[in-house]
Amino acid sequence: MNHHRQDLLNEAELKENEYLNKKLDHSRAYKTVFGSEQGQLVLEDLAESCSVSTTVFDGNPHIMSFKEGRRSVILDILKALDMDESAIMDFYRQKQIAQKGVF
Repeated sequence: MNHHRQDLLNEAELKENEYLNKKLDHSRAYKTVFGSEQGQLVLEDLAESCSVSTTVFDGNPHIMSFKEGRRSVILDILKALDMDESAIMDFYRQKQIAQKGVF
């Protein structure tokens, strides 16, 4: 293998390691922020205000796209917290039960 190609491979490996480390740092930060009691309150508010458990359908495609964009953000946060779809729904149901007494 020539020297130039080895340098490129080393550089690609270094970039990949930097990317993975950055993702791990982000994951830890999300878990720190949203793992606290205050973070859970914020997460609950975002889930409700961003329609995590309801449809975002609107006859106006621009409004629907805007609503879907908002919903996508909270789903990305929940994904970063390693919550799958069933965990997301359980989280939302627990908050509904706590607020209303039933779901």
